[in-house]
This record gives sequence, structure tokens and C-alpha cells, in this order.
Amino acid sequence: MNESRRAWSGWAAVVIAAVGLVGLTAAPPAAASAHALQTVRALAGRPTRAAMTRETARTVEVGDTSEHFVPSGRSVTTKDGPLALTAVVGQRFPTADGYGQLVFFWRGRTFLGWDSIYESVSIVRVARWGAHTIRVTYAHYASGDAAYDPSLKPVSVDYRWRGGRLVASRTPPSLSFLDQSVEFEPAG
Repeated sequence: MNESRRAWSGWAAVVIAAVGLVGLTAAPPAAASAHALQTVRALAGRPTRAAMTRETARTVEVGDTSEHFVPSGRSVTTKDGPLALTAVVGQRFPTADGYGQLVFFWRGRTFLGWDSIYESVSIVRVARWGAHTIRVTYAHYASGDAAYDPSLKPVSVDYRWRGGRLVASRTPPSLSFLDQSVEFEPAG
């Protein structure tokens, strides 16, 4: 085997072992190592859409396991050292009104949990907010507000990975009329 082919074969074996890929396309050996490093970092840095769907589907309402969650919209990722902090809104499913949401968080490909064990009526926005921070903006309701008409200014909560855990800058706003908690569906 010539030297160039041996270098390419070694690189491909490392990438396949590291990230579980098969069927990589050929690239010139000189470009291969830079490309491999980018591929490994990208794939190890955040969850796949399938992983997001799995975790959201495992989350059910307490007392009604027929209600689960699905990813809604695009995920948001910010750099957190060698890994990434990723968030996606999970929408209750089935739903007739579009209300009942949670934010699901990952560090790298590891699922961390939710923003709260209680559903929010409406999450206005999830955005990268500077380095290492994801900002979630929640609709904010006064007592007596209808679900479709929050009268208070939206509330933003910043989430960061600090000291080995996900830390919120404040508690998300809560509602008395949507007092629905969630749990993981037992495996079985």
C-alpha cells in the first residue's frame, strides 16, 4: 500500500471509530486531517435531531402519558469550551392550541434536562446570547390573563453551564392556570 493511501486509511479508521460514521466520501490526504478534525468536533459537539426527538418523546405529562413533546423549531447552540450547549423548544403533542412548552437542554450530546418541571404556556424565543449563554424569553401573564393574551412584559432567563451543572439566571415565570408538571416516561 502506498504512503498516501495508508495515511488516508488510518484517518478514516480513526474518524469511523470516533464518531460511528460509515461511508465517508474520499478527500485528498492533505485535506483529510483538517476535515476530520472539523467533522469530529461538529458531531461530538451537539445532539442530532433524532436524539432531540427521542428525549422530547420520553417526556410526558404527569397523569397523562398520552401527552408527550416534540421538537418545535430550530435548535440553538452556543460554544461551551470543547462542547456545545444546545437548546430546543419542546411542544406538547398532541395539542389543539399550541400551548404547553418546555426547553430541552444538551451539553455536547448529553441530555441535561428541562428549563422547568412545569410547562410554560408560551416560549417567545430561544437565542444564543453571547458566548456560553442561551437566553429563553417567556410570555408573562398576570392573574386573569387569557392564554392567548399575556399582559405583562416578556421575561428572559439566561442559561449557562457553570460548575458542572446548568444554571438559570432566574426562575422562569409560572402560571396558576397551567399547573401541568412533566416526567420521563418509564422505560419498558
